[in-house]
Amino acid sequence: MSKTLNLRDGEANLDEKLFEDDSLGVVIQEALNRGLTWDSLRLDRVTKDGPWVSTDESTIPSAVLYMESGAKPDHLIVQRSKDEKYGLFRYTWTP
Repeated sequence: MSKTLNLRDGEANLDEKLFEDDSLGVVIQEALNRGLTWDSLRLDRVTKDGPWVSTDESTIPSAVLYMESGAKPDHLIVQRSKDEKYGLFRYTWTP
């Protein structure tokens, strides 16, 4: 039996890294210290570092904790690979 991962269309463009750490708890605490509140936890595509090529080549499916600072989600916490630290980013969504 094969399993399929269905991701929503689009990707989270990581506009600015605000903070990073090896510990998810430390990054979450930093987000809370900045007044951010939890919005949702999703599996979505996020952009990798480097030049844009295509959705398949320039993004990676990752667990994403979305945070908001006002009326809509505008920050997220993600670890794009096991070799990277957890990061708090300001982002925009591209459909």
